[in-house]
Amino acid sequence: MKASKYLFLIFMSFAMGFVCHSKTIAWEILPTYSNIQRHGDNSFIVEKNGKYGLVSTSGEVLLSPTYDFITPFINGYSLVCTGTNESAVINKIISDDGTIYTISRKYYVDTAHPFVSDGLLCVANANSKVGYIDVKGNEVIRCQFDDGLPFKEGWASVKDGRLRKYVNRNYDNNAGRGTLAVNFHFGDMTSASCFNNGQAVIAYNKDFALINTGGNVICKLNESEAKNIRNKYNAIPNEDSHSWSTSTVFRSEASAGLYNILYNGSAITGYAFDAAPTFFSDNTAIVSYNGLYGIIGIVNGDINISLDTDDNGSIVVDRSGNASPVKYNISLSSGVDNRLIRVFVDAGDGNRREITAHLLNSLSAIAGSFKAEFADQASSCSMTMSIYNNGVLVKTTNQTFTVEYPIVLRVDRPRLTSVRADADDYQTVAATIHNDSAKPVTVVATLRVATTDNFTRVSITIPAFSSRDITLRQHVADSFTSTVTISLNTGERASAELQFQKYF
Repeated sequence: MKASKYLFLIFMSFAMGFVCHSKTIAWEILPTYSNIQRHGDNSFIVEKNGKYGLVSTSGEVLLSPTYDFITPFINGYSLVCTGTNESAVINKIISDDGTIYTISRKYYVDTAHPFVSDGLLCVANANSKVGYIDVKGNEVIRCQFDDGLPFKEGWASVKDGRLRKYVNRNYDNNAGRGTLAVNFHFGDMTSASCFNNGQAVIAYNKDFALINTGGNVICKLNESEAKNIRNKYNAIPNEDSHSWSTSTVFRSEASAGLYNILYNGSAITGYAFDAAPTFFSDNTAIVSYNGLYGIIGIVNGDINISLDTDDNGSIVVDRSGNASPVKYNISLSSGVDNRLIRVFVDAGDGNRREITAHLLNSLSAIAGSFKAEFADQASSCSMTMSIYNNGVLVKTTNQTFTVEYPIVLRVDRPRLTSVRADADDYQTVAATIHNDSAKPVTVVATLRVATTDNFTRVSITIPAFSSRDITLRQHVADSFTSTVTISLNTGERASAELQFQKYF
């Protein structure tokens, strides 16, 4: 997917009943995902086939959807992981400025605390030993502990054997200076929370206390107090705030299970979306279209495409098999540099071809024609015209035309249906009219006996690829020979010399 890929939704105002505007809806991210969530100020989490990736608001794929989960931004960073629960591997760390860091070594992330804190992330190695890395994947404290909590206010609570201790980021360089000296039970702790506002809850078995970052006891706590404060200090922080919010400029209405989009109270699309879009203050929205999710945005101006023929909107095929051309007219909105415009058309056969060569820099309107492509005897032809601006799709329109074929009729030479006249002195003449067309045809047929000037003229409707007979009763007092002619108002005719025989 390319950045800023646009695919405009086109609706006829008289059919959809909404007001036309100089603003229109454009696809920033085409509807190709099973779900989309807002992630950062300029990105969205996308889901495809049960995997997750990252796409910018301009449509650029930042991370292909191959990961099992992406966390929200906390403390300025987001985690991209594969696997679940204890087997979750950290693959990427994303900064809120858009920088994506690849973690080259294999580390497992603590899914109970999946966030960077104080610039460090608590991880585990394949032997389930816990350590800490920075956002670039550098190991700051090697994996050596049995358990660990996130760094907060310069210290992290780790478990080393039966007891816990507080370490800082210099622990590997100097374990003594990198360990907090706690004035409580000679530094032995069976429980130690994260620090919060300079305080932490510690315990040695059932003896609980509140300490400061200097390791000194502030006060003793009972078990209930210690549990409540510890849970608060160890809780996952709230997600970071963002520059965007939900929008009040946009809203949607539903009809027959589908939703449209309104801008400042006026509809700018028809009812096309599967669910009510989620709108944001940066003029983007998450929408579901034909069962898939995409991102739309508002753009100024419009580009109009019209397709038509000289035959009242139908494609007419002549007797030589040539189809009448389809004409197009493209109106460019002001500000569009048509030197960047490329026009492609699928004339009905599924093949896209470019018809841009005739464009001139001074034109604000582009007109031309092309030949429709369709299967033999097809009753209709559907075609698509697309416009690209510097490689970005900015407009597309689809239209179906009825295909009209020429009337193909033929007549057999007239014939007698009996050898001689009947007892009433009448003999019957017949002729067959064939319709080789793909649709029913109504014709006026005349069957005439030249000698007697006896004739019949009838209007006959002949189904497609069928035939019908016309008959005439001729009085035969005496035997005679005459030319008999069948003629149609469409010009087809045939004659035969027939011998009329009187009754015995």
